[in-house]
Amino acid sequence: MNWKGRVGIFGIGEAGVGRAHGKSAFMIQAEAIDSALNEAGISLDEVDGIINPNSLSDPRLRYAQSVAEYIGMSADKLRFVQTDPLGGAASGQSIHHAVMSIISGYASVVVVSGGDVLRSASGQSSQGAQAWMSGVMGKEFENPYGLSPVAFFALMTRRYMLEYGVSAETMAGVAVALRAHAATTPGAHLYGRHVSVADVLQSPLIADPIHRLECALISDGACALVLASADRRNGYKKKPVLVDAAAIAYGSGSGKIHEHMSQAADLYTPRSAARVASRQALADAGISLDDVDVLFAYDAFPVLPSLLVEGLGYADDGRGAEFIAGGNVSLDGPIPMNTNGGLQGYCHSGYNGGMFMFTEAVRQLRGEAHNQVPNAHIALVQGYGSHISRFPTTILRSE
Repeated sequence: MNWKGRVGIFGIGEAGVGRAHGKSAFMIQAEAIDSALNEAGISLDEVDGIINPNSLSDPRLRYAQSVAEYIGMSADKLRFVQTDPLGGAASGQSIHHAVMSIISGYASVVVVSGGDVLRSASGQSSQGAQAWMSGVMGKEFENPYGLSPVAFFALMTRRYMLEYGVSAETMAGVAVALRAHAATTPGAHLYGRHVSVADVLQSPLIADPIHRLECALISDGACALVLASADRRNGYKKKPVLVDAAAIAYGSGSGKIHEHMSQAADLYTPRSAARVASRQALADAGISLDDVDVLFAYDAFPVLPSLLVEGLGYADDGRGAEFIAGGNVSLDGPIPMNTNGGLQGYCHSGYNGGMFMFTEAVRQLRGEAHNQVPNAHIALVQGYGSHISRFPTTILRSE
């Protein structure tokens, strides 16, 4: 399906980033939706579709319908209500679903929102947050044996370091490079907090060889995006950021699909899957990797963006960590990446954490970002989720 120029993002909003100060996930999500609608210049009554990822702190069977109820949406108007239980793969796939619903004519204006109070509800405890995430993993052969997300990525990290001769200092440098962008982004969870490689290596080990300062944040936060047909651009306050193309790879991108981490074809699935999905998305957009001005890659732990940049083609296999730590993703580097600090420094509030890549991408392509990349016109967003089983790639373009 040809998406180029057909659907745009007309408004974005965020609320409660870092700490929600006693507010519920629904409250901050309502604030983010209100901000996105105000920015787009439309009312809630004009929205006929809503998509939400599910919540870790407040799991509900029909989460999106609960959000719609909370914010007072009209049953007479709504045509599309969808809960996307995608885990981290909401970092792209929920946007894809919104675009498809608009192109098909099933809905005309769709709000994609997500919010959670992971930090508040877990008492700022990494153990509490890990327990929630582990609880939705394999209940027979994974969770009972302690295979939490951080433990799994520790296995992947150790294999990567040993096989490719990557030092602990280089892996720590990945976290330092990404968190540096958060330190200069007002509103980021870690705004004003600079860390060094020594800081990272001196922080406690969570699952050897992953240190605390190499783990994604435990944040509160909500974000929302308003999507509509690009043909309606005259009815909105701002020009749209266009969703030009998308693709998704399941599992390794070929062979047998998997859901559980224990069934992955290999520990380097993020690399092979990103290679498959990104090539398809770039081809559908009619561009090459050289045309991309700013990159967003899911960065829960340093090994993940390292493998993703290798799959995308920015670095040779085994050299992704060196590429990131070596200054190549800084604002004046060859490919600025995660310019708000990503999950490492901006916000990781649960399953919606990767959606903040899209709000920052929109700001970049409008020229409104705090860490603005000069003349940013095209952004590539490489998502991840569902226990290394879904890898959505999205191409965004300024009009």
